[in-house]
Amino acid sequence: MGETSDFLTKGILLGLVHPLYDIVTTVDQTLLERYCLKPNNAIVADTSHISLLGHILRSKTSYSPGGSTQNTLRVAQWYLKQRGAVVSVGCVGKDGYEMMEYLDREGLQCLYQIEESMLTGLCAVLLTPPSNRSLITWHNAARKYNTKHLLLPAVTDAINLAKFFYVSCFLLNGCPDCMVILGKHAAQQNKCFIMNLGAPFLSDVFYDSLQVNF
Repeated sequence: MGETSDFLTKGILLGLVHPLYDIVTTVDQTLLERYCLKPNNAIVADTSHISLLGHILRSKTSYSPGGSTQNTLRVAQWYLKQRGAVVSVGCVGKDGYEMMEYLDREGLQCLYQIEESMLTGLCAVLLTPPSNRSLITWHNAARKYNTKHLLLPAVTDAINLAKFFYVSCFLLNGCPDCMVILGKHAAQQNKCFIMNLGAPFLSDVFYDSLQVNF
């Protein structure tokens, strides 16, 4: 890319994300039934899933930076090529430094709040034959993201530079005010604000918030 192209793409897309580690493992249908999970569905973990997490961590698994919005940003960064074209904003725990280093190698610019007393969020990707997957998420530090971090100078500079914003309704479960701030900025500055409705349960659980704010 030339200088003009580089200038146009630097920081052009900013995403507000729940940064997660994806843990992928193959299980059988009986495990899903034991924990009332459905194939090709996505839920947030509760206390009934504590033993499931232990089972997953003892299984043969693969780890990678994940979360649907963060993964979308990774693809966008790969497509745009220019280092720093995409900015990711969110919250990780004390074990999130490795994730940030990985994303930096991919060219993504991470502006992450770090909660040293917590662990980074996890998303278990449970694969069942023939080609199904069930997603279950432990948000952990991801839900601690707040407007104080969003209004830091480094983040507001990135917001002012960006032309496109991408968020997911998963943010309604943690920092809806941050979504509203980005949405208002985009509307006032005639920028593009893109929102993914995410998992089906979000539109049900957070219906009132969606109606009021968006």
